[in-house]
Amino acid sequence: MEFKHIVYEPGKIARIIFNRSQCLNAQGFLLLEETDQAFKLAEADKACGAIVLSGAGRAFSAGHDIGTEEDRQYREGHGYSNPLGEDRYPKFQDMRSFYVEKTLAWRNSPKPTVPSRSLAGTPSAIDPVGTTMPLGTTALEPTSAWDSTTAPWSTTDPFPTKA
Repeated sequence: MEFKHIVYEPGKIARIIFNRSQCLNAQGFLLLEETDQAFKLAEADKACGAIVLSGAGRAFSAGHDIGTEEDRQYREGHGYSNPLGEDRYPKFQDMRSFYVEKTLAWRNSPKPTVPSRSLAGTPSAIDPVGTTMPLGTTALEPTSAWDSTTAPWSTTDPFPTKA
């Protein structure tokens, strides 16, 4: 399988590398679709024991692609909503599919996944795996601060102090 916006290196440790260094690896729809396909390939590969997600060039990722002509043309050519359009519901559906559902699927991968060049365990819009999983953990190993019962944005204190 050939990719345009990522590099996929299969093996015992599969590598998925964002490869849009000219725009600091901004996450356009094509990059996210290719990343999703690469995760599925790694998960299906019995020889693969872990996945490393990284970015080419000087940045892991600048975050979502919010306006390159290339992403706009890709969305238009593949029937996705116009990000500048008036109708918000199709835009919401596309954003949910790409920015929530795909990243949650990666977080829940049965293979341990480690983001490279990220802020370890720091919630960040630029790190699709690190936003939901601290560095060095897998979806099967909850950590004390990010366990299955507590979200980092929770309104209740997961560590109440004793009076």
